[in-house]
Amino acid sequence: MQTPRWKDVRDDWLPDDGVRNLDVPETEDGGQAVVEMIRARPDWATRYTEDGVDVAMPRAVSMISSRIQYTSHLWQITLPRGVVANCRFVPGLLDIDLDPRDIRGQDDFDVVCDFITAVASAAGERVGVTPEGMDDCVILAFDPAIGEFTHSAS
Repeated sequence: MQTPRWKDVRDDWLPDDGVRNLDVPETEDGGQAVVEMIRARPDWATRYTEDGVDVAMPRAVSMISSRIQYTSHLWQITLPRGVVANCRFVPGLLDIDLDPRDIRGQDDFDVVCDFITAVASAAGERVGVTPEGMDDCVILAFDPAIGEFTHSAS
């Protein structure tokens, strides 16, 4: 598997006014496999809050899903090199935001690509990255069925 080169994608990750969305389609298990994979990674620190207060994250995604109409929640995943992914559980998908300001070069981008690969592989689904609010503009995607990234300039 070839990781895209930063020089080829950097224009899609310029620090502008928006985050980049990684929308993970909800799988049969409700995203449980993705959550378990993230929890199992010793190099990824996590923090879960409800209504801005640190709380223990429920083990089952279904428990989180049943509470989202009553609470504001955020699952923060800190990847190597200080790259942060913010995850929200919304009906039908896991909405993961990445801040372009965290990506300063190839090494940081490699961390992001490792994250995307791991998430897509755990979900067993193609996962795409879009600019905030532009769900039809996939700038980067990983398909675990073929083990490849695709890049489309925005």
